[in-house]
Amino acid sequence: MPSFPEGGAPLLDPAVLPEPEPADPTETPTPAAPGRVARARAWSEVTVARGVDWTNQARATHRSVDVGFLAADRDKRVAAAVLAGGLAYRIFFWILAMSLLANGALGFVDVDALKDRLEAQGVDPEVAGMMQQATQSSVTLNWWLVVVGAWLVLWTGYLGAKTLVLVHAAVWGIPPPRVRSRLRMSLTFTVGALTLVVSMAAARWVRDALPQFGVLATLGVVAVPFSLWLLASRRLPHQGEGWAGLVPGAALIAVGVEAIHVFTVYFLGPKLVNATELYGVVGVVSTVLFWFYLTGRLIIGAATLNASLYEQDLNARAAAGSAPTD
Repeated sequence: MPSFPEGGAPLLDPAVLPEPEPADPTETPTPAAPGRVARARAWSEVTVARGVDWTNQARATHRSVDVGFLAADRDKRVAAAVLAGGLAYRIFFWILAMSLLANGALGFVDVDALKDRLEAQGVDPEVAGMMQQATQSSVTLNWWLVVVGAWLVLWTGYLGAKTLVLVHAAVWGIPPPRVRSRLRMSLTFTVGALTLVVSMAAARWVRDALPQFGVLATLGVVAVPFSLWLLASRRLPHQGEGWAGLVPGAALIAVGVEAIHVFTVYFLGPKLVNATELYGVVGVVSTVLFWFYLTGRLIIGAATLNASLYEQDLNARAAAGSAPTD
């Protein structure tokens, strides 16, 4: 009889136990199904890889894609955001000087007639009243405002023109030229800026007073900045010969000015009213500086576009010159 230990469970002889079957080396364990996060990650990696491949192929076949990459690289290399901020402050100081000069000049006119004329042109009565109060000062003070304002306009105009020269030289990667006439630079900047502002104000007046000529007024707003910037780009630092290489930047300026004008009418104008009510002068200044920053980005974007197209042409010529000929 088999013997049992004191616990009552029988002892098994290891010799009589069945040997385990050897594992089949051809069988592989079935992996667990990936989770939702893992599948999303794998899909995103594959999509990004396909996008990179498509972009590289498109860059080799489409000039617009290649110019976009060249412009983005140049924009990052020259710190365009910082340059736009500096340009925005120069424009802001010029506006302050112009407002001081205009305030002194308006002091010599009939303030009551000025208020009535502003209200007739559609200016808010409160704004017209504020301008009337601002112009009610003594003749001596008005002369001081005119003299100081004129000097500040000339100085800030020179600083604005010099900033444009330095910015374009940095974007194109060339040394800036020497300043020959500060007065000429200042007057050129002031006349160009005033021409742009007056043209936009005139176009708005034509659209409101003569709706049948609204399309012509809009085209005029596009044509004026295009022509002005094409002339300015010719005088600012750049590379290449002829006018053709400067047309894309001028076209970008023209379209951008119209876009900023629409943005100002439908968004920035109400924003200024709200900022005045909520934050006072600080809110108004911040909103106006943001508008000037957009203008600075547009100017630098135009220079970057022209420089990138010029760089693309140089690369194409170099590749054509190094390619073997039959």
